[in-house]
Amino acid sequence: MGMLAGFSPQWSMKLIVPWTKMAPSQSIGRVLELLVPAQPKDAALTLGKPLSGPDQFDIRTRQLRETAPWITVAPYFAHNLPELLGSHPQAR
Repeated sequence: MGMLAGFSPQWSMKLIVPWTKMAPSQSIGRVLELLVPAQPKDAALTLGKPLSGPDQFDIRTRQLRETAPWITVAPYFAHNLPELLGSHPQAR
């Protein structure tokens, strides 16, 4: 089985796809990404280290802001989701 230069077998599952910018949708819509921390062993596979939940959140938030700045990012336990989406239900 061949190996990529510079990659050891233990890190073969590491995400190696570079982040590219995503254009916003032309339709009217909003995106709210709720981030859930990975287990330490899973974080080690994708981030290279078994990072804490807050550290994972910081890294993923930065990646999403660089890739798709039009996406709102929040932790999975966030409240007031309509506010985060920028929409407020109106009484009818």
